[in-house]
Amino acid sequence: DLAYGLLSSDPNIINDANQTFADVGDMDMVKDTIPGRQALATHKFIEGEYESCIKILQTIEEHVGDTDEFNYNKGMALAALSKWVEAEKYLLLVKNPAYLREIYYITWLCKCYIMNRKPDLAFTLYIESTNTEDAKALLQIISTDCYAQGHYYYAMKAFDVLAKYELDPQMREGMIVSAVGVFRNILTRKESSDKLPDVLECLSSEVEAAQVLQTIHNYIETSGEFDTRM
Repeated sequence: DLAYGLLSSDPNIINDANQTFADVGDMDMVKDTIPGRQALATHKFIEGEYESCIKILQTIEEHVGDTDEFNYNKGMALAALSKWVEAEKYLLLVKNPAYLREIYYITWLCKCYIMNRKPDLAFTLYIESTNTEDAKALLQIISTDCYAQGHYYYAMKAFDVLAKYELDPQMREGMIVSAVGVFRNILTRKESSDKLPDVLECLSSEVEAAQVLQTIHNYIETSGEFDTRM
Protein backbone atom coordinates (compact mmCIF):
# COMPACT_ATOMS: atom_id res chain seq x y z
CA ASP A 1 0.00 0.00 0.00
CA LEU A 2 2.80 2.43 0.89
CA ALA A 3 4.59 1.88 -2.43
CA TYR A 4 1.34 2.40 -4.34
CA GLY A 5 0.57 5.49 -2.30
CA LEU A 6 3.97 6.99 -3.03
CA LEU A 7 3.72 6.28 -6.74
CA SER A 8 0.20 7.71 -6.94
CA SER A 9 0.95 10.55 -4.48
CA ASP A 10 -2.21 9.60 -2.57
CA PRO A 11 -1.83 11.00 0.98
CA ASN A 12 -4.67 8.83 2.32
CA ILE A 13 -2.96 5.62 1.29
CA ILE A 14 0.36 6.86 2.65
CA ASN A 15 -1.21 7.85 5.97
CA ASP A 16 -3.04 4.54 6.28
CA ALA A 17 0.13 2.60 5.54
CA ASN A 18 2.10 4.75 7.98
CA GLN A 19 -0.41 4.11 10.76
CA THR A 20 -0.24 0.38 10.05
CA PHE A 21 3.57 0.44 10.32
CA ALA A 22 3.32 2.39 13.57
CA ASP A 23 0.75 -0.02 15.04
CA VAL A 24 2.74 -3.11 14.05
CA GLY A 25 6.00 -1.65 15.30
CA ASP A 26 4.39 -0.88 18.67
CA MET A 27 2.76 -4.27 19.28
CA ASP A 28 4.27 -5.98 22.34
CA MET A 29 4.47 -9.35 20.64
CA VAL A 30 6.42 -8.10 17.59
CA LYS A 31 8.12 -4.82 18.50
CA ASP A 32 11.39 -6.55 19.42
CA THR A 33 11.38 -8.80 16.38
CA ILE A 34 13.02 -8.04 13.04
CA PRO A 35 9.67 -7.45 11.25
CA GLY A 36 8.53 -5.24 14.10
CA ARG A 37 11.64 -3.09 13.95
CA GLN A 38 11.45 -2.90 10.18
CA ALA A 39 7.88 -1.63 10.49
CA LEU A 40 8.88 0.92 13.12
CA ALA A 41 11.85 2.10 11.03
CA THR A 42 9.55 2.63 8.04
CA HIS A 43 7.15 4.60 10.22
CA LYS A 44 10.00 6.82 11.46
CA PHE A 45 11.16 7.40 7.87
CA ILE A 46 7.69 8.49 6.73
CA GLU A 47 7.47 10.83 9.74
CA GLY A 48 10.79 12.38 8.78
CA GLU A 49 12.55 11.10 11.90
CA TYR A 50 15.57 9.89 9.93
CA GLU A 51 18.04 9.65 12.82
CA SER A 52 15.60 7.40 14.70
CA CYS A 53 15.07 5.37 11.54
CA ILE A 54 18.83 4.80 11.19
CA LYS A 55 19.21 3.80 14.85
CA ILE A 56 16.44 1.21 14.53
CA LEU A 57 17.88 -0.17 11.29
CA GLN A 58 21.31 -0.52 12.91
CA THR A 59 19.84 -2.89 15.51
CA ILE A 60 18.84 -5.38 12.80
CA GLU A 61 21.62 -4.84 10.26
CA GLU A 62 23.54 -7.98 11.22
CA HIS A 63 20.44 -10.05 10.50
CA VAL A 64 19.05 -8.45 7.32
CA GLY A 65 21.92 -6.23 6.14
CA ASP A 66 22.33 -8.30 2.99
CA THR A 67 18.76 -7.71 1.75
CA ASP A 68 17.78 -5.18 -0.92
CA GLU A 69 14.97 -3.82 1.23
CA PHE A 70 17.31 -3.01 4.10
CA ASN A 71 19.94 -1.37 1.87
CA TYR A 72 17.28 0.62 0.01
CA ASN A 73 15.72 1.91 3.23
CA LYS A 74 19.01 2.73 4.94
CA GLY A 75 20.34 4.40 1.79
CA MET A 76 17.30 6.69 1.56
CA ALA A 77 17.44 7.54 5.27
CA LEU A 78 21.15 8.39 5.05
CA ALA A 79 20.54 10.52 1.96
CA ALA A 80 17.72 12.35 3.75
CA LEU A 81 20.32 13.25 6.41
CA SER A 82 22.76 14.44 3.69
CA LYS A 83 25.17 11.61 4.50
CA TRP A 84 25.81 11.23 0.81
CA VAL A 85 28.86 8.94 0.75
CA GLU A 86 27.27 6.35 3.04
CA ALA A 87 23.94 6.69 1.25
CA GLU A 88 25.50 5.99 -2.13
CA LYS A 89 27.25 2.92 -0.75
CA TYR A 90 24.00 1.39 0.53
CA LEU A 91 21.94 2.32 -2.53
CA LEU A 92 24.47 0.67 -4.83
CA LEU A 93 24.07 -2.58 -2.89
CA VAL A 94 20.47 -2.85 -4.14
CA LYS A 95 20.22 -5.42 -6.95
CA ASN A 96 16.50 -6.06 -7.47
CA PRO A 97 15.69 -4.75 -11.00
CA ALA A 98 12.23 -3.63 -9.85
CA TYR A 99 13.74 -1.37 -7.18
CA LEU A 100 16.39 -0.07 -9.58
CA ARG A 101 13.62 1.21 -11.88
CA GLU A 102 11.72 3.05 -9.14
CA ILE A 103 11.89 6.83 -9.45
CA TYR A 104 12.52 7.19 -5.70
CA TYR A 105 15.59 4.99 -5.93
CA ILE A 106 16.87 6.69 -9.08
CA THR A 107 16.40 10.24 -7.80
CA TRP A 108 18.09 9.54 -4.46
CA LEU A 109 21.02 7.90 -6.26
CA CYS A 110 21.16 10.85 -8.65
CA LYS A 111 21.43 13.30 -5.74
CA CYS A 112 24.13 11.13 -4.13
CA TYR A 113 26.20 11.17 -7.31
CA ILE A 114 25.95 14.95 -7.59
CA MET A 115 26.81 15.59 -3.95
CA ASN A 116 29.70 13.12 -4.17
CA ARG A 117 31.15 15.00 -7.15
CA LYS A 118 30.14 12.43 -9.77
CA PRO A 119 27.80 14.54 -11.94
CA ASP A 120 28.66 12.47 -15.03
CA LEU A 121 27.09 9.41 -13.38
CA ALA A 122 24.02 11.45 -12.46
CA PHE A 123 23.62 12.51 -16.09
CA THR A 124 24.03 8.90 -17.19
CA LEU A 125 20.96 8.05 -15.09
CA TYR A 126 19.00 10.57 -17.16
CA ILE A 127 20.36 9.19 -20.45
CA GLU A 128 19.39 5.66 -19.44
CA SER A 129 15.88 6.60 -18.27
CA THR A 130 13.06 5.25 -20.43
CA ASN A 131 10.11 7.00 -18.76
CA THR A 132 9.44 10.60 -19.84
CA GLU A 133 8.31 11.79 -16.41
CA ASP A 134 11.29 10.10 -14.73
CA ALA A 135 13.63 11.74 -17.22
CA LYS A 136 12.14 15.17 -16.49
CA ALA A 137 12.45 14.64 -12.73
CA LEU A 138 16.11 13.71 -13.14
CA LEU A 139 16.81 16.73 -15.35
CA GLN A 140 15.26 19.03 -12.73
CA ILE A 141 17.49 17.55 -10.02
CA ILE A 142 20.61 17.61 -12.19
CA SER A 143 20.07 21.20 -13.35
CA THR A 144 19.46 22.73 -9.93
CA ASP A 145 21.73 20.57 -7.77
CA CYS A 146 24.64 20.57 -10.21
CA TYR A 147 24.43 24.35 -10.49
CA ALA A 148 24.37 24.70 -6.70
CA GLN A 149 27.41 22.42 -6.40
CA GLY A 150 29.36 24.18 -9.16
CA HIS A 151 29.07 21.34 -11.68
CA TYR A 152 28.17 23.87 -14.34
CA TYR A 153 28.77 21.67 -17.39
CA TYR A 154 26.10 19.13 -16.45
CA ALA A 155 23.81 21.86 -15.14
CA MET A 156 24.10 23.50 -18.56
CA LYS A 157 23.29 20.27 -20.38
CA ALA A 158 20.27 19.59 -18.17
CA PHE A 159 18.93 23.15 -18.41
CA ASP A 160 19.46 23.03 -22.18
CA VAL A 161 17.22 19.96 -22.55
CA LEU A 162 14.58 21.42 -20.23
CA ALA A 163 14.62 24.75 -22.10
CA LYS A 164 13.77 22.99 -25.34
CA TYR A 165 10.65 21.37 -23.90
CA GLU A 166 9.37 23.93 -21.41
CA LEU A 167 8.22 27.51 -21.87
CA ASP A 168 9.59 28.53 -18.48
CA PRO A 169 12.17 31.29 -19.11
CA GLN A 170 14.03 30.21 -15.98
CA MET A 171 15.21 27.12 -17.86
CA ARG A 172 16.80 29.29 -20.56
CA GLU A 173 18.30 31.60 -17.97
CA GLY A 174 19.64 28.60 -16.07
CA MET A 175 21.30 27.27 -19.21
CA ILE A 176 22.90 30.64 -20.00
CA VAL A 177 24.34 31.27 -16.53
CA SER A 178 25.54 27.66 -16.35
CA ALA A 179 27.27 28.07 -19.71
CA VAL A 180 28.99 31.18 -18.38
CA GLY A 181 30.08 29.13 -15.37
CA VAL A 182 31.58 26.46 -17.64
CA PHE A 183 33.45 29.09 -19.67
CA ARG A 184 34.79 30.71 -16.51
CA ASN A 185 36.00 27.32 -15.29
CA ILE A 186 37.70 26.71 -18.64
CA LEU A 187 39.56 30.03 -18.29
CA THR A 188 40.69 29.11 -14.75
CA ARG A 189 41.68 25.58 -15.86
CA LYS A 190 39.05 23.96 -13.64
CA GLU A 191 37.39 22.55 -16.76
CA SER A 192 39.00 21.23 -19.93
CA SER A 193 38.74 23.31 -23.11
CA ASP A 194 37.10 20.40 -24.97
CA LYS A 195 33.86 21.49 -23.26
CA LEU A 196 33.92 24.82 -25.14
CA PRO A 197 32.16 23.57 -28.33
CA ASP A 198 29.26 22.36 -26.16
CA VAL A 199 29.07 25.78 -24.50
CA LEU A 200 28.93 27.52 -27.87
CA GLU A 201 26.34 25.08 -29.22
CA CYS A 202 24.03 25.56 -26.23
CA LEU A 203 24.30 29.34 -26.34
CA SER A 204 23.77 29.51 -30.11
CA SER A 205 20.40 27.80 -29.71
CA GLU A 206 18.96 30.66 -27.62
CA VAL A 207 18.26 34.16 -28.93
CA GLU A 208 18.50 35.56 -25.39
CA ALA A 209 22.09 34.33 -25.21
CA ALA A 210 23.29 36.31 -28.24
CA GLN A 211 25.20 38.91 -26.23
CA VAL A 212 26.90 36.32 -24.03
CA LEU A 213 27.77 34.24 -27.11
CA GLN A 214 29.28 37.24 -28.87
CA THR A 215 31.35 38.13 -25.80
CA ILE A 216 32.77 34.60 -25.65
CA HIS A 217 33.50 34.60 -29.40
CA ASN A 218 35.29 37.93 -29.05
CA TYR A 219 37.44 36.54 -26.25
CA ILE A 220 38.25 33.42 -28.26
CA GLU A 221 39.34 35.52 -31.26
CA THR A 222 41.50 37.98 -29.30
CA SER A 223 43.01 35.89 -26.52
CA GLY A 224 44.99 33.47 -28.63
CA GLU A 225 44.17 30.72 -26.15
CA PHE A 226 41.73 28.79 -28.30
CA ASP A 227 41.24 27.42 -31.78
CA THR A 228 39.53 30.30 -33.62
CA ARG A 229 37.73 27.82 -35.90
CA MET A 230 35.25 27.09 -33.04
